[in-house]
Amino acid sequence: MITLKAFAKINLTLFVGEKRPDGYHEVETIMHRISLHDKIQLTRAPDISLNVMKGNISSDSDNLMWRAAELFLKKMNISGGVHMTLHKEIPTGAGLGGGSADAAAVIYGLHQLYEIPFSLSYWSEQSAVLGADVPFSFLSGAALCTGIGEKIAPLTPALSLPLIIIKPPLSISTIDAYKILDEYNSTERKTIHEKSTDKMIQHINQNIPIPTSYFHNDFEKPLCRLYPELQEIKSYGEKIGIPAQMTGSGAAFFFVCQNKDNQLFLFKKIKKDHPHWFLAQATTI
Repeated sequence: MITLKAFAKINLTLFVGEKRPDGYHEVETIMHRISLHDKIQLTRAPDISLNVMKGNISSDSDNLMWRAAELFLKKMNISGGVHMTLHKEIPTGAGLGGGSADAAAVIYGLHQLYEIPFSLSYWSEQSAVLGADVPFSFLSGAALCTGIGEKIAPLTPALSLPLIIIKPPLSISTIDAYKILDEYNSTERKTIHEKSTDKMIQHINQNIPIPTSYFHNDFEKPLCRLYPELQEIKSYGEKIGIPAQMTGSGAAFFFVCQNKDNQLFLFKKIKKDHPHWFLAQATTI
């Protein structure tokens, strides 16, 4: 049996281009792995099976872990299977890449289980069929991701930034989020795009504090306009003086804290003020 951790990610920047003829959107995003993670156990078996020990998600062939196992077995020409156990800690419908992280962990773990050398370059290309965030999920640290997310340029990581992850009792599918974004005026997005990515990369590479004005997510404004639950988090961040940054296509946000003590103080305060929100302390890794 093999036990693995599947780490979540946050988007420090996320710019979305126009829809392509194949239905996908071009993106330019800086992603960073964080310490919040799911736990996965893999055991050799004659067939594929999945047991979800913690978390309210499907355990059949619709699950991305199942599809990842099928893809691995097909690509590696293996007739066997795997029994998978999932302890879910990363919330779903959050923009934290939990499903993609689980899929990447399954592929990586199956290489160990079947004693086959793992190729990052091979799976960075092949795993994109499972989801745009899957290729990044094989990496640690930070990266600039372009294309539909499958083109990855590693960056110097901004290690140990103390974070608070917040999600309201609301989940947004990626498909729905893109539909909403497509209807939103893109003029402002393009203007900001020209300024933000290079400055963010410069600050990350030089390991200097990142101004909050450099964080950006194209999904944030249109989704906050439509969902009061999201705007409530943005307004709360303004009230306590720490900007709430959306990650992915929502519905989760993150606060970048000053230090560990500040992180713990804010975590307790938010938990008291909004007990219905999902909360987690994390760091960039």
